Amino acid sequence: MLSDEGQALWGNAFIRPVRAGALSKEAAAKFLLPASDYARVKPIDFDKMGAVQKAFADKYLAEAR
Repeated sequence: MLSDEGQALWGNAFIRPVRAGALSKEAAAKFLLPASDYARVKPIDFDKMGAVQKAFADKYLAEAR
């Protein structure tokens, strides 16, 4: 997934973010948003997400029933 080839596969499937150097010009031209809009993307903090996952699931199940 992180190799140039893997990143090109993601980019050609219109999945962002990918490394800019791995994205073909043809694929880049088909994205609806300009590259500058993707600069706001922040990495997911999976440790933080995991810490609150059980509480979220419990609340969801309690309210969905």
